[in-house]
Amino acid sequence: MNRKRLYFLIILLIFLIGAISIYLIYSELNKNVIDRFERRINSELELSATDIKEFFKNTINLDLLASEPNVINWTKNGEKYLQNVVGEINDPYISITRIDENGFILYNYPHTSIAGKYVGDQPHNSYVLLEQKKYISNVFLSVQGFEAIVIANPIFDNKGNFKGIITMVFDYQFLKNRIFDRMKFGNETKLFIINEQKNLIATPFKENLGKNYNEIEDLGYCDTIYNSSDKFMKFAEVPKTLSSSGNGFFITEKVEFSKNQYWKIAFFIPSQSVSEIPDKFLSRFSFLFIILLLFVVSSTYFILEIDRRRKDEILERDKHFKLATYKTHNVIYQYNVETDSVKFTGDTLAVLGVEEANLINVKPDFWKNILVDQIKEYCISYFDIKRKEVENTYRIKKSNGEIIYLLDNYVLILDRKGKPVEKLGALRDITKQKEIEKELVKYQYYLEELVEERTAKLNELTKDLEIELEEKRQREEELIKAKEIAQKADKLKSEFLAQMSHEIRTPINTLVNFSGMVRMELEKQLSHDLEFALEAMNSAGERIVRTVELLLNMSELQIGSFEPHFKLWNLDEQILKKIALKFQSKADNKKIDLIYYSEIDQPLIKGDEYSLIQIFDNVIDNAIKYTNAGSVQIIISKTEENRIRVTIQDTGIGISDKYLPNMFTEFSQENQGYTRRFEGNGLGLALVKRYCDINNITINLETEVGKGTKFTFIFKA
Repeated sequence: MNRKRLYFLIILLIFLIGAISIYLIYSELNKNVIDRFERRINSELELSATDIKEFFKNTINLDLLASEPNVINWTKNGEKYLQNVVGEINDPYISITRIDENGFILYNYPHTSIAGKYVGDQPHNSYVLLEQKKYISNVFLSVQGFEAIVIANPIFDNKGNFKGIITMVFDYQFLKNRIFDRMKFGNETKLFIINEQKNLIATPFKENLGKNYNEIEDLGYCDTIYNSSDKFMKFAEVPKTLSSSGNGFFITEKVEFSKNQYWKIAFFIPSQSVSEIPDKFLSRFSFLFIILLLFVVSSTYFILEIDRRRKDEILERDKHFKLATYKTHNVIYQYNVETDSVKFTGDTLAVLGVEEANLINVKPDFWKNILVDQIKEYCISYFDIKRKEVENTYRIKKSNGEIIYLLDNYVLILDRKGKPVEKLGALRDITKQKEIEKELVKYQYYLEELVEERTAKLNELTKDLEIELEEKRQREEELIKAKEIAQKADKLKSEFLAQMSHEIRTPINTLVNFSGMVRMELEKQLSHDLEFALEAMNSAGERIVRTVELLLNMSELQIGSFEPHFKLWNLDEQILKKIALKFQSKADNKKIDLIYYSEIDQPLIKGDEYSLIQIFDNVIDNAIKYTNAGSVQIIISKTEENRIRVTIQDTGIGISDKYLPNMFTEFSQENQGYTRRFEGNGLGLALVKRYCDINNITINLETEVGKGTKFTFIFKA
């Protein structure tokens, strides 16, 4: 009877705990679901607002187009820019229009035939012409018959003058597919977007799209959405078209495009969508709890009923199992607590030196006669029944006087009441193992001594290595100091060269200028020899000035004082055409053809003007200098990778293969000494290579002795 009452109380307690747990979990879950639902939708709204802003900022980026010079000043290239924008968006219904400051169409793509039409009276164009501010229109039905939205941007030149409008008309379905259709949160949520003029940009009711919600019945909640600054609004009564339960709540977010233009986004969520999860949890959890309770009731009876038999069987099995565990040892013993006697079985003669027949029901004092002195104290408490598990190693003395080591393991067996019944143990001879351990200890001592000896030798070697490394470090410091001295000397040389070149160039320029003045003043009175002398003087002066200029340029590069100024240049009009004109007379004097043309309309490159002029000036000068007949060609073209390329090719003497490795070395020439055929100092091409590196230009060379040379310059950027 007492056991039945205990069962009943346990089951009742489980039922009460389960019911309270269900109620607490349901309440907390309901609260967490609502909070999480609100946070999740609010996060979704913020992401949606960001998507809309990014769409109008990046995908429909009229601000960038409105700042493009070709669009502001409206050139043929402006048409290409507009065509590229429409092609990148890839919407068959999109069109883009450039309108002048008076409201007339300058260009429309893809409807190019409407150019010249007046559109200043259209609402969005009228607003921008009047306010000169960006405008995003309401949804409207286009002439082509599809729902559309217009974005209009004012255009200003760099002085702030109003230059007209650029507008883009795109299919509303494009925006819906790109943005609105992804703004979903469950099957029953509904999306509303209202602009600052109270027009519906997005609505679950297609017939209301683009209309002012004040003109539509049953949309009073839209006014609340429009005017409220709250993000979370709960409605007790809404039309059945929104929610079958007649209630729910809105979560809103505001997207601002400018100070006076914005969209208000709102998600409507029916109340049943939020409460559905906790209700399902309550029904399922209750069902599982009832099943669990029935299982506990039925299981408790059977478990307690068979408990007694199972304990008896476990005790019996435990006894035999533990005994079998020790059968692998040499000797097994069993101590009976009730009779205070020990029984030994196994190879007792080999292990203990006593026949098995003499070790049946012996008293524990038997150990006192065979244990060695140092552990006799332990022998007294050896069979203390308070110790449940023991593993010990000790020595015994056999009847023949031999002393051996034994490993002793035993366990304590208890009855159902927890009282000790017997001890089961096993003995094993581990004398050989102990001898091996002693040998290992000796070997360990030997290894320790060997390690100490080797460590001492290693320390000596380490000291020698440290001394060697210190000497190496000192040598490296001396080399670094020597390198620094050499660098200072090189810099001093370059500075000296720059100063001396300046001192030479100034008087030489004076001599050249005055010789020219003398020649002009005495032009009609000069004899042939005197005219030849003045011409030679002028040529020699220009040669010295050219040499000094090259020396100064190389000096600037070596000491690091050259500062490039990178700008955007028209390589044809601003650089190469001027250089070609400069060398035309020199080519005419040698009766060779100087051919120059560009295959590109506007070859724009970014670089430093001075160094670019020096590059082509030196190469063209060399081409004319080393060409006695034929032509020098200068061609601007594009590579297969769409990079700008300049080719300078002559029909001159060419360059030998042996000299090619030294082409760009300072003061290097193919013909050395006083017998060389051509003037020069070997600095021109060295400067060309350095200036190419500064301007990120790749230089390639093709040449053949007797046929000519071809230089190719490719602009990487």
